[in-house]
Amino acid sequence: MLTNQSMSTNDAVLIARGIEPGLTTAEAASALRLAQQTLRRWAAYETGPIRPVRIGRRLVWSAADVRRLLQGGAS
Repeated sequence: MLTNQSMSTNDAVLIARGIEPGLTTAEAASALRLAQQTLRRWAAYETGPIRPVRIGRRLVWSAADVRRLLQGGAS
């Protein structure tokens, strides 16, 4: 997940504006201890407990949704 040390300038601007930055598939998979392909499958078939936002061809996962899932809930 994002830490203060890995936060980019763009992420800091988003946070300052009240917008939480999203996670890449690699970051979300790492946080959830799942294979990236599992998250891609969730996105493709819309079967997972959380869903990403598509930005062009990229998948962006909500950090809040990932945190909620780690705490035992789903969105």
